[in-house]
Amino acid sequence: MKQVHKRFDNKQVKEMFKKYEQGKLKREALEEILSIKRTHFFRLLKQYRRDTEGFNIEYKRKRITNKLEEETNNLIVSHLQKQHDIIKDVHTPIHRYNYSLIAQEILKKNNLKVSVQTIINRAKSLGRCKNISKHNKAHDRSVLTNNIGELIQHDSSHHLFAPHALSKWYLITSLDGFSRLMLEARFVEREGSIE
Repeated sequence: MKQVHKRFDNKQVKEMFKKYEQGKLKREALEEILSIKRTHFFRLLKQYRRDTEGFNIEYKRKRITNKLEEETNNLIVSHLQKQHDIIKDVHTPIHRYNYSLIAQEILKKNNLKVSVQTIINRAKSLGRCKNISKHNKAHDRSVLTNNIGELIQHDSSHHLFAPHALSKWYLITSLDGFSRLMLEARFVEREGSIE
């Protein structure tokens, strides 16, 4: 249901209510034309009857709702900068912004609710919304097997998986060559044979 003032001007709506008052137009028909429900119809009718000449359907906000307070803006910018630093760090595998995490952090640490879309809009205005590609060419090897368990592929990657961790860890994964399902994944401090 679109807002009335975006589809009709004051003169048109006044004319419709005038016809309604003269009995030339039924309430149901007017509600359908204006795409409004009964309650909204009677609210507008009351407003029309109170001041026929000054009747105005233009909607004016009492306060600005899309302006960020300076404190909120500074929090968003600060969190975006932290994520930017993490993304730029070549030792971390993180390459995209996590706007939901920023919203959660602001709520948790500052007891302030900020929508994810607000954070995204702020990131765009700062030029902080582009993901950074850190990956080299993806693996192009594929091994075809005939049965589950016939071949288990092991892989290892060495990264600073948690941005605030003090050291890098190895992530060792085991992948079934037939189903391509991950059988196991574990973090270890040093590579070696699994016992």
